[in-house]
Amino acid sequence: MIYLDFAATTPVSAPVRERMTAVLTENFGNPSSPHLPGIEAAKIVEAARSEILQSIGLENSHRLIFTSGGSEGNSQVFQSLLSAEDRSGNVVVSAVEHNSVRSILPRLERAGIEVRKVHPGLDGTLAPEAVLARTDSETRLVSIMAVNNEIGFVFDIATIAGALKKQFPRVRVHTDFVHGFMKIPATLREIDFITVAAHKIYGPKGVGALALRSNRPIAALVGGSQEGGLRGGTHNVPGIAGFGEAVRILSKTVEENLGQVSRLRGIFLEEITNSLPAVQVVEGKNNSPYILGLTVPGIKSEVIVRMLSEKGIFISAGSACSSKSKLRNHTAEVLGLNPDEYLRISFSHTLTPAAVETAAQTIAATCAEFLKMMGK
Repeated sequence: MIYLDFAATTPVSAPVRERMTAVLTENFGNPSSPHLPGIEAAKIVEAARSEILQSIGLENSHRLIFTSGGSEGNSQVFQSLLSAEDRSGNVVVSAVEHNSVRSILPRLERAGIEVRKVHPGLDGTLAPEAVLARTDSETRLVSIMAVNNEIGFVFDIATIAGALKKQFPRVRVHTDFVHGFMKIPATLREIDFITVAAHKIYGPKGVGALALRSNRPIAALVGGSQEGGLRGGTHNVPGIAGFGEAVRILSKTVEENLGQVSRLRGIFLEEITNSLPAVQVVEGKNNSPYILGLTVPGIKSEVIVRMLSEKGIFISAGSACSSKSKLRNHTAEVLGLNPDEYLRISFSHTLTPAAVETAAQTIAATCAEFLKMMGK
């Protein structure tokens, strides 16, 4: 099989599995307990916390709470607006945010908070001026994802945040950094809330983190005393240890892996455009090489995804968080593309050039086979 759906999830790497197994068997204590097993477990949690904050240069400016994943972190930031007594004002978001953000926006509107959306250009750019134009003194939160999960647009969140803070010093800025974390270098110190997840970086599912500026209050989404009262429930110590291990490994090779994935993407693109002239590449001026969008006019993506799955090639049509609902590829729809014809290929530095080339050939042949069946 050739797996090209790394944006949906990644396999757990061998070192991460080994670390988690060791913690499961040797460090079963509850980190909230005051005895030695609890103290040892707490040390593991704190070591992972420190590793993650240091990896993105936030150890002196932010604190970090562990969550169940990116969606929970995103939800906690927005739920805090609903928890506050004052429910006036507005929020500014990009029109192509993850479903965990988009799904909470109607609740904000029902509570009396205006939602203002900023649309990226067809070239995938989101200018700071466009965000500033939708922001005013009543804006309570600006949320712009760093890397779009469906097409791979990279938004310059550092410049956007800097411009916002200069004109509106009190505004809070959030970024969903799930698809940029350990993949795309970024400066995040100006950002108040940052969400990341373990399972996109060869760590376990069900573990994520929310980094928040130390002086920024936020409401608890899950009640309890853990994580400074901001995220209750007994810590998932093996999962947190695995998250920390995944970060420790990848933080050393972000630039190297970025270069490798760029080369693999180039091989894939050259092969598929030569083998399937009808294919159209969907990308922005600044695109993550980890995610590649394609459309082939006349071909339904869900049909091709199934056909390829039967051949051992695994891709997707968009966000895994929307694939089992009636939601279509939202980003493609916003850009005026046909979301029913959109294919998402997502890469990993663990792939080989031969695998990528074979996958491109198989995808091209399968699309040609389908068009012939349809008499096109």
